[in-house]
Amino acid sequence: MHSLRNEIRTKNRITLIIVPGLSVLCLLAALLLYLTTLGTLQVNASWTVGYCIITGLLVLLSFYIPFIKDKKILTLIFMLKFVFIVIVGYPLGRNFEIEFLLFCSLLLEVNLTLSLPFNTVATALLLILMFLNQQPITAWGKKLAAPPLANLIVYGIFLLTVSILAAVMSYFGKKWLNETNVADKLNQSIARLTDANIGFQQYAKTASEKSRDSERKHITREIHDTIGYTLTNIIMMMEAGIDLSDSDRLKDLLVKTRDQAREGLKEVRSALHILRNEEEEKPDRSRSIYTLIKTFRIVTGIDVRLEFGNLSSYPKSTDSDAIIYRIIQEGLINAFRHGKATRIRILFWNEPEGLRISIHDNGRGCQDIKEGIGMQGMRERVEQVGGWIRADNVFDGFELKALLPIKAVYNG
Repeated sequence: MHSLRNEIRTKNRITLIIVPGLSVLCLLAALLLYLTTLGTLQVNASWTVGYCIITGLLVLLSFYIPFIKDKKILTLIFMLKFVFIVIVGYPLGRNFEIEFLLFCSLLLEVNLTLSLPFNTVATALLLILMFLNQQPITAWGKKLAAPPLANLIVYGIFLLTVSILAAVMSYFGKKWLNETNVADKLNQSIARLTDANIGFQQYAKTASEKSRDSERKHITREIHDTIGYTLTNIIMMMEAGIDLSDSDRLKDLLVKTRDQAREGLKEVRSALHILRNEEEEKPDRSRSIYTLIKTFRIVTGIDVRLEFGNLSSYPKSTDSDAIIYRIIQEGLINAFRHGKATRIRILFWNEPEGLRISIHDNGRGCQDIKEGIGMQGMRERVEQVGGWIRADNVFDGFELKALLPIKAVYNG
C-alpha cells in the first residue's frame, strides 16, 4: 500500500504538473501572439471572442487529460483538440506561427501521455493532417494564401523535434518511475526483514527465559518427588520400627533418626519452595540495546550512534528498561521505514525531572504525523509511569524524544 501511494504521488507529479503545464504554456503563448498581432491579422473583429473561448476550452481539456485512463476517450479528446486547432487556424491564412504554437501544445500532450508506439503513430498522423490542411482559403470575404512551403518545412521539423524530445522525456520519466517503485519495494522488504530479525531476537530471548524458568520448576518437581518420597518412606519405616522395638536404646535411636529425617524433609521442601518461587533475574537490557543497534546497523547499513551525554554509561539500575528498549526499537524502525534516514543519533541525558531519550535522524521527516499502533503503544507505556513522548520534524530531519521520571527510572 505504501509503495502504491508513492507511485501515484510520483506519477501525479509528472502528469498533473508537467503535461498540462507545458501544454498551457504553449496555448497562452499562442493567445499572447494573437493579441499582439491582431492589427496585422486579416480576421473579423468578432473572431477574437471566439478565439478566446476556444483557447479556454483547450486549457480545460489540457487539465482534464491527466485524469483520463481509457485510451479510447483519450484519443477522442486529442481529436477534439485537433478540430479546435484547425478551426482557430483556418482563418489565419499564411500567419502560421499561432497555429504552430497550438500544434506544439497538442504534440507535447500526445507524446508525454501516450507510450510507444501509440505516440509515434499519433504524431505522424497529426503532422500529416496539419500539412494537408495548409491550403489557400477564403475567409471574411477575402482570399487568404497558404503559408510558404519553406516555412511549413521549418515549422514541421521543429514540431517533430519537440515531439521526439517529449517522447524521450516520457520514456525516461516512466523508466525512472519504475526504478523508484522497485527501490521502494526493496526498501519495504528490508524493513520487513529488519522487523522480523528484531522480532526473532526478542522471541529467542523470551523463549530462553521461559525455558530456564520451566527447567527450574521441572528440577524442583523431580527433587521433590524423588528425595521427598524417599525421606517420607524412611520416616514411616522408622515409626514402624519404633512400634516393634523392645529395646529402649534402639527405640531411642530410631526416634532420633526419624526426627532427623523429618527435619531433613522439611528443609528440602523449604529449599525447593524458595527455588521454585524465586524471581527470574532481570535481563540485562543494556546488552539487548547494544545488540539491537548492532543488528540494525548491519541489516540496514545506517550509521547509528549511541551517546550517553552526562551519563557515564547506560543506567543499569533502571526499572524502565523494557520501555527504553521499545522506544529505541520504534525510533530505529520508523527512521528507516518512513524517514529514509542514513544517520541516526540516540542520546541519553540526565535531567532534574528524569531521564531524557532522544532519537534524531537525518531523514525526510513527515508532513502529516499520524501515530500508528507502535507509537500509540509507546505513548501508553510512557504515560503509565508518568512520562511523556513526542515526535517532531526538525530542521535537519526528524526527532523522537521521551522523558521518563526519576521515580520510574531509578526506583530500585
